[in-house]
Amino acid sequence: MASAIVVREHGGADKLVLEDIVLPEPQEGEVRVKNHAIGVNVIDVYFRIGLYPAPSGLPFTPGNEGAGVVT
Repeated sequence: MASAIVVREHGGADKLVLEDIVLPEPQEGEVRVKNHAIGVNVIDVYFRIGLYPAPSGLPFTPGNEGAGVVT
């Protein structure tokens, strides 16, 4: 089990919700990374407010950049 900020509907910062999530097992060709730093940029705000559609649609977890350790 892990926690993540999830956006389930467009709107202001009040739409950022901390939720417990289940991490699926990595599939062939994938790795799991324990993030130590995550970049949240202005495009994530645009996705949250609905100015641009998030690539995965709703719901989504903001942050498309990260650094960490492959576990």
